[in-house]
Amino acid sequence: MEDEAPQEEKVRSFFTAFSKILTTKIPESQPPVLFKYKTPEKKLAEEIKRKKELRHKKVQKLQEKKKNYANDTNVVLEKSLRRVALKGVIKIFNEVASGQLERKTKKIKEGARKQSERFGRRMKRIPEDSEARKIINYNT
Repeated sequence: MEDEAPQEEKVRSFFTAFSKILTTKIPESQPPVLFKYKTPEKKLAEEIKRKKELRHKKVQKLQEKKKNYANDTNVVLEKSLRRVALKGVIKIFNEVASGQLERKTKKIKEGARKQSERFGRRMKRIPEDSEARKIINYNT
């Protein structure tokens, strides 16, 4: 019987503690589990604050990057600079093309000269009264 008395006290104390928990009024905005614990709420508030700061920093960076292209003087200046640059690029391309053409024609002339020299050397080896000389009419 002595063992039953402390057991009943334990049950009563558990009952009273449980009933106190159940009778406490909880605000509707907070779930019952997190009512007494403030750390999750603080973490959530810190996270929201950090996100706001990041958003604010991004907005500031975007505003700093924006440039004012609305000035009419800038547009006119830009157009004139584009024209100058375009003329320069056209001159460069023309010079490159003419240089390539000169090299090609020089190669062709050089090749033609070498070819005629070779032909002349071959014709010197052929006797003058041969049929090949008569057909070509090559006189040295």
